[in-house]
Amino acid sequence: MYKGLKKNTGKKQANPWKPLLGAPIQRDATSCGYYVMRYMKKIVEDDNMDPDEKWGTRATTRDAQTYTTHQLDEVREEWAKHMLTFLDH
Repeated sequence: MYKGLKKNTGKKQANPWKPLLGAPIQRDATSCGYYVMRYMKKIVEDDNMDPDEKWGTRATTRDAQTYTTHQLDEVREEWAKHMLTFLDH
């Protein structure tokens, strides 16, 4: 439907989204949710609010490569503690 509504000039249009590099690489097929939660936590806890400055150059840094087991275990533990609060009620 979207393609039908816009004018087709025959020219390839640039993607309006700017990729922000630096997202950690997931090393297995089962921890996707924990990677997303850890990445979101890192974004939220950082005081720097400029996404280009914050994430635009992180692809070359060591922490952008992957999360350690310890870092993912921290997220698992926080998530489990949060979920247990619902069972206590």
